[in-house]
Amino acid sequence: SVGAEAIVDREIQSPRPLAEIVSGVTDSNTREQMYVLAFAVVRADEGVSGAERIFLGQLAHALGLGPEVTARLETDAARSNRLCI
Repeated sequence: SVGAEAIVDREIQSPRPLAEIVSGVTDSNTREQMYVLAFAVVRADEGVSGAERIFLGQLAHALGLGPEVTARLETDAARSNRLCI
């Protein structure tokens, strides 16, 4: 009802490289929020597949987030998700 389908469809039809998507994002809070959003999307089915883990690794690299940061973000996001259910 908000028109998101058209936006999502357009993005799926014209994928952009991760480097382009994250270019210009310099604020650490925004970088972390982008990672958490991606993690929430791939974890929507309560699991993360091998391909999704590779994508998250590539995203973390593009965002300049180290393993300790992504582990914390994923733990916090998973904990938050459980509280919302």
